Amino acid sequence: MEPPLLLMVVHHKSMNTKSYSVKILKDLVIDIKLGNGVFEPTGTSTEIATAVNNYIITPGKTLDLGCGSGVVGLALAISKKIDGKLFASDLSKEAVNYLKVNAEKYGIILPNFPNKRVLGNIE
Repeated sequence: MEPPLLLMVVHHKSMNTKSYSVKILKDLVIDIKLGNGVFEPTGTSTEIATAVNNYIITPGKTLDLGCGSGVVGLALAISKKIDGKLFASDLSKEAVNYLKVNAEKYGIILPNFPNKRVLGNIE
């Protein structure tokens, strides 16, 4: 069985922001915005999202550690594999800021946490 391919269309909106359409799960395409210095989704993003999506039977708390573009966490949230808020963290403040923008577009709830690199606290 061949691994799923990552289909991505890039639209340049301005010098600093790009829009992407990412086919992340079998029937899910996520439209996201990214800026300079934020890792673009790759085939690895698709593999991780697919593996975790297939593993989760009962939705629960989820941490997208090293979230980068956030497509893995967003895909899981959109697929109802997350119970409540999506917790996410990245060393890049810009990545976390773009995750906030992209999550808002899909109505995904992110915790409010004072550290600009972390969204949420782990209990």
